[in-house]
Amino acid sequence: YKLADVDVERFTRKIVAAASRGPKASRPGSAYSLSKNFVIWYSQRQAAAFGAKGARILSVSPGSFDTAMGRLEEASGAGKLLDHAALKRFGRADEIAELLAFCASDRPGYLTGTDILCDGGTRADLTLKGMIAMARGA
Repeated sequence: YKLADVDVERFTRKIVAAASRGPKASRPGSAYSLSKNFVIWYSQRQAAAFGAKGARILSVSPGSFDTAMGRLEEASGAGKLLDHAALKRFGRADEIAELLAFCASDRPGYLTGTDILCDGGTRADLTLKGMIAMARGA
């Protein structure tokens, strides 16, 4: 990702070239994982770059939410994540909206350069072994 800081065009060409050399069939979730990882990294970099100007930059990693997209994910197998959620339910749209409104307000004035995980405690419960088993469809 460091190249993205110095030469966006070259970074983009390298990403496209690497993707075209990749396997024709990819592992489910790999694109999401890569893109989410990049968003977190990019948010951290931008927070460092623009903090002196007063900008607060965050990323949010939502879990499973009771939305049309969330229900599609549930049908495709992502619903298994709810088995690991501490709260044992889908999040509600108003709950993530409240988080985003809080982050956009002046109240968290010292909060920047971090990712906020809002997943009902799912990641807290998942072990590496459990994540691997789930990725394999077990």
